[in-house]
Amino acid sequence: MIAEIEKGNASIQKQKFIEVEEKFFLDAPTASTIEKRMGNGGFVLTGDTSETDDYFTDPDGRFITDRTCLRLRTDGRHSELTFKGKSTMPSSRFAKVENNIPIESIRVRNHKDILESLGYHKYVSVIKHRRSYGKTIDGLRHNITIDDVENVGSFAEFEILAPADKWQGDEDALKDRLDGWLKDFDAEGWTKADLPYRDFVAKRIKSELFRSERLSVLLLDFDGTIVPSEMAFYRAYRDVIRSHCGKTISIDEYRKHEMSRSDGLFEHLQQTAGLDPKKRKDIMQEIYGVYEKHFEALLSDSRTVSNLHSLEGLKKIGLKLALVTTSKRRFVDSLLAGLGYSDLFETIVAREDVAELKPDPAAFTKAIEELGAKKDDCLAVEDSPRGVAAAKAAGIRCIGVHGLSLTPKEELHSLKIPVFETLTEIVDVLKFA
Repeated sequence: MIAEIEKGNASIQKQKFIEVEEKFFLDAPTASTIEKRMGNGGFVLTGDTSETDDYFTDPDGRFITDRTCLRLRTDGRHSELTFKGKSTMPSSRFAKVENNIPIESIRVRNHKDILESLGYHKYVSVIKHRRSYGKTIDGLRHNITIDDVENVGSFAEFEILAPADKWQGDEDALKDRLDGWLKDFDAEGWTKADLPYRDFVAKRIKSELFRSERLSVLLLDFDGTIVPSEMAFYRAYRDVIRSHCGKTISIDEYRKHEMSRSDGLFEHLQQTAGLDPKKRKDIMQEIYGVYEKHFEALLSDSRTVSNLHSLEGLKKIGLKLALVTTSKRRFVDSLLAGLGYSDLFETIVAREDVAELKPDPAAFTKAIEELGAKKDDCLAVEDSPRGVAAAKAAGIRCIGVHGLSLTPKEELHSLKIPVFETLTEIVDVLKFA
């Protein structure tokens, strides 16, 4: 995989190390001891940065369960792709071969796209402020990092980096060096942090944001949440309206009027473009006909397949899944059947099943009644303001996902709900954290 990424940029220089580390929770007494020992030991400050680490995993979550690290790190100026395989030490100490590839920050999005095209998807983001201190001892780099991880806490990490070409296969000797180093710091009484930062973040999300201890039902939107269909519908709407009255609907108009409430865009066009309300039914049928041709392409969309495959794993851990959508049932049924997921959802509430569409809560209320569930045991996943409004009106907790949606993530954040980039992030935290 890394060789494939290297191939695209001949100037990339890959660095390979053996990394041995141990991490501790950082309280005031521990911090005081570390600062004193570093000062006396000649450690110097080598970095003071704010970093965002996006961690990726394979489709079945093996990278999470065996602590394989596939990470994109950026601090706003520099970026780096890192891969570290399974640890050779099954404990709080880790010995891993670390592969680092510096990349241009402007190309981070490109590298994310490459990883996703290879079947890897984002698990969680770790946002932290890091102060790094270093010293070379006996030819080996000794690093101490003080990390303040957003919404989690503070940590101290001790790390020895050794060139892989000289030390691979001799990890036990590096472990002994780490033990001796920690002994010099009087680390015996410190509280070990035995998980990677990504797992601390995932566990917080699961317990605080998802309240997973009583979660039994996940209620999911369809368009823009599971499938990237909103752009296809916008294009169909735009093209048909342009053929009728010569007006080209902008994406902003579509977001403002169509995604805020059902039929809002047609009413807007009656006022601004003179569309005849008597022709509404015929025009909408024409729009759906054009949309159907675009919709077929979603059967081969890798993101759709990944989302459905990921959701399937939730049923194995006992969660019930419901689809609550303003999409027509024939589109939902054709896509699920075409990809072999007709039995994925316990119930489906589609456009035809309720008299009032989102932001009215009727669809959510109907789904909960059909499942015989309690509202407090449910969590809705939505990508649009009207979907969020419908869930809240139904008395259901709601989180947002923006990766496949036409709704900007800033707009979802403004609704005061937790927002994630992809559906697979949500599913993987529920399955593995």
